[in-house]
Amino acid sequence: MRNKRNRLQVAVSGITFCFFGFGLANLAQAAIPLNEYDAVILAARDGQTAGAIAQLQAWHREYPQNQKVLHDLVVVLGWGGDFNGALAYADELSVAGTPAYVLKSLGQSARSAERWAQAEQIYRMVLRSSPADMEARTGLVHALLGQKQPDAALQYVQSFLPAFGSAYKRSDAPMVTLLGFVYMRRDEPLYAAQAYQDALRLDPQSREA
Repeated sequence: MRNKRNRLQVAVSGITFCFFGFGLANLAQAAIPLNEYDAVILAARDGQTAGAIAQLQAWHREYPQNQKVLHDLVVVLGWGGDFNGALAYADELSVAGTPAYVLKSLGQSARSAERWAQAEQIYRMVLRSSPADMEARTGLVHALLGQKQPDAALQYVQSFLPAFGSAYKRSDAPMVTLLGFVYMRRDEPLYAAQAYQDALRLDPQSREA
């Protein structure tokens, strides 16, 4: 956090989310027609991001205090691949009111822009309020690896798992899969293979494993 207005100081982008809450009260206060807003978001989800970004930016200029418009603008910029553009709005986000999906989108943008330290900050922020969020855990591991901290990444993943594979539970499968990924990035393929085998034993349908 950088200033007294409790703003985000971090930056990031680029994930596809399956749902936008339209924030009906906020939009009503901003006098934006709900059907028009809905159409813009649906167009963005269909890949028509350029027009959606232009309209969201226009609404943001007209109603700069409307956080819902800003949230969706940040996410759609990520969808459109303008990662630095998404990050440029980070300081305008209210920390207390920013949903996890927006922060995770910013985190993905930071990863895509290889702004690893910022990505780490954002994912840690998500995990403070949602410690079991697997998407944020995975993002944090990528951010640590991007900063050339493979030991920290391994220690982080192992902190969620029993010391021995025989004690793994089915609910551990996502973290065991992530463990395999970390071992691969550490150039330890035998350990990675064992982790992936354990993950498949726990969840035979795991595509990642």
